[in-house]
Amino acid sequence: MAEGGEGKFGGVEKIVDRVNEFLERVHELTGTDVLVGVPESKNHRKDGPVTNSQIARIHEFGSPAQNIPARPFLRPGLKAVREKAVEMLKEGAKQALEGKGNMEATMTKVGILARNSVINAITDPAPPFAPLKPATIRARLRRTAAGRRKIKQLRAKGQSLESWASQTSDDGTMNIRPLLDTLQLRAAISFVLVKEGERAE
Repeated sequence: MAEGGEGKFGGVEKIVDRVNEFLERVHELTGTDVLVGVPESKNHRKDGPVTNSQIARIHEFGSPAQNIPARPFLRPGLKAVREKAVEMLKEGAKQALEGKGNMEATMTKVGILARNSVINAITDPAPPFAPLKPATIRARLRRTAAGRRKIKQLRAKGQSLESWASQTSDDGTMNIRPLLDTLQLRAAISFVLVKEGERAE
């Protein structure tokens, strides 16, 4: 699986890119790749100049300079469905040769499968992501009235943020789960079919 680059389709991965001899023949037959990641059309964020693809790359590989641990979701998400994607492509090729379907429709289904798997890897990562630092949790809690009440409750109990965060199963209301702060990154995950010689938008 090849790592995609920045540019017109930042932070992408190819779900089919010469995985084996069969997939190479599929590529040669269709001249098309399925790319999953953050397209340029969804790259902009409302909360600052940093783009979704830049944030995706930082979380995928980590940033020692910024003291941010790796929280990979793109590669695990694609790996989780690789075998199923290969089977779908094989069946799609068979149907196309029999005149009962076309490869573009099959590759679109593979793209949807891969995109959903990557989104799931953000929402429900396995293994779990490295937890947020107490300062980050505190900053997020302070944004809402419910969060500020929680901070006061923890102080009254003498319980640390780290202890509470490790024990709670956040339903989203406390906003202490990694990669799910504003949900902009998750919403930006998409897929495109790119023919050889074209650039993904």
